[in-house]
Amino acid sequence: MSNGRVINLSQSVNYTFIQLTLVSILWGGTFIAGRYIQPEISPLLSATIRFILASAALILVLSCKNIGWKKVSLKQFMQVAILGLSGVFVYQVLFFYGLQIIPASRAALLVAINPAMIALISFLIWREKISISKSIGIILCVFGAFILLSDKTSGIEGFMTNTGDLLF
Repeated sequence: MSNGRVINLSQSVNYTFIQLTLVSILWGGTFIAGRYIQPEISPLLSATIRFILASAALILVLSCKNIGWKKVSLKQFMQVAILGLSGVFVYQVLFFYGLQIIPASRAALLVAINPAMIALISFLIWREKISISKSIGIILCVFGAFILLSDKTSGIEGFMTNTGDLLF
């Protein structure tokens, strides 16, 4: 019981799986949709529209959920704005430019290896600790990506041969 209510664990687990499935569908759909609209709309405009729509959706969710708005200082607001513009908006611009050059399936694979690359770079630059299981996961991820992203040539020269690969 929580606050006098009975919580049905199986319903909350099912609801969580439904939410995760919807997130996967929406996330995966962005690659296909992005590739589809590229001939019609410039990458910069695509990123701007996506950024504005996502911001509006976030404001709507915060307003409807009665979570409340937290008071932030001007300094905090500027920090979040800079992070949003550099980490989200610039990523979206490069994402849409990359989709002009490479197929959506290849783009999805490149984006999927981002967490492993971030962990690896964090280890190399900031000496963040990586557990044995994470190390194995990173090695498998990089090896799998190497196999899938390589052309059917022998040697390293076939890996990531497309300019669009570097934008992701």
